[in-house]
Amino acid sequence: MGFQNNAKRIITIPLQGGGGLNPTSGSIYHISNAGVSTNNPAIRCEPMEYNGIIKNIDAIWHCSGTGGSAEIINAYIRINNTTDILFASVGTSGQIKVFRNNNANIPIAISDYFNIKFVCPTWVTAPATVYISGLIWIETT
Repeated sequence: MGFQNNAKRIITIPLQGGGGLNPTSGSIYHISNAGVSTNNPAIRCEPMEYNGIIKNIDAIWHCSGTGGSAEIINAYIRINNTTDILFASVGTSGQIKVFRNNNANIPIAISDYFNIKFVCPTWVTAPATVYISGLIWIETT
């Protein structure tokens, strides 16, 4: 590994959800920088190389098709495939859905792994052709 010192630093981890997701009612999706998984959250996890605090989480759904109806989508950070911490709930029919928490303050340790978990509602009209992206900011300790 590269040079390290004891100074605090901010690490950013990009999120990408591939393209053209058509989420279904009641589905669960997991995202990291490796893409989206619907059936195995352990596959799509980020291993942590430092002790730190997750400070900010931004995840954005961009629907190039319909934005869908305005039922609530819950977004969690999932740590070690066991612990879910809700960081945002969004209910809008717009084509852009922003899941943001700028005061997350979630501790994370070396060798922990995590991803973002979206729990979809039962929609009247589901969003279509969804692209997911975002960033996670971690302050090392």
